[in-house]
Amino acid sequence: MPRCGFRSPVRVLIVDDHRIVRAGLIGLLSTRPEIDVVGEASDGFEAVDLAERLEPDVVLMDVTMPRLNGIDATRLLHRKRPEIRIIGLSMHDSREIEDAMKLAGARQFITKGGPPLAVIEAILATE
Repeated sequence: MPRCGFRSPVRVLIVDDHRIVRAGLIGLLSTRPEIDVVGEASDGFEAVDLAERLEPDVVLMDVTMPRLNGIDATRLLHRKRPEIRIIGLSMHDSREIEDAMKLAGARQFITKGGPPLAVIEAILATE
């Protein structure tokens, strides 16, 4: 069923510097027919480049990464492509980091220590 503002399925770009985390997220999300993982990136520069080329509906953005961190990548991507919904993802359950991600343009923030269903719910949320 199409969601407001999204093609069906929801196109997702996964951004995390840890390959095993990306693989785990891909495995989790690939079980859902309403989600299509269109790409993966290992740092903020790669994330911005791929997001511009692949045009995902949602970017799942890790915060702590080499070269260009998730906060700066979110700020840059949000400036260039404000229609892409960015979800911050961090191992740190920190209000300060959550606020920084939202100030940079992320619409949601979830922690890696949370339940896997939280990732799916955040991606499928219309706002």
